Amino acid sequence: MKKKCILALLLYFLWSSYGLAQDQDDNKVNKDFELEVVGEYRYFYDNALFENQSNQFPSIAFKPKYVVDWDNGYQSINFEGFFRLDRDRSRTHGDIRELYYQKSKGNLDVSVGLKKIYWGVVESNH
Repeated sequence: MKKKCILALLLYFLWSSYGLAQDQDDNKVNKDFELEVVGEYRYFYDNALFENQSNQFPSIAFKPKYVVDWDNGYQSINFEGFFRLDRDRSRTHGDIRELYYQKSKGNLDVSVGLKKIYWGVVESNH
């Protein structure tokens, strides 16, 4: 149920961003889609401890990223996801890494949704 709600929310954001693009003829709408595909192969040299246990585990991961911005870049909807397909079923999974709406006005940025914020520089000063 939770996965269906998240998928419905994502589709709504993508659809609404398309609708905003159609309604505002004077503003240019920029859409950017990136897809990173990563292959991985794990091999264990030791013999298996159990019968029918494999020592080879190939996997493939997909990292899609989609950004729609308009209003000269002052408003945007951002999505970043992850999905891994692995022979080891416990490693097969997918999730939403980021999904948020952002509006900028002057020196103020407001974001609503799920967003990663890196605090590395701040923490290095402690």
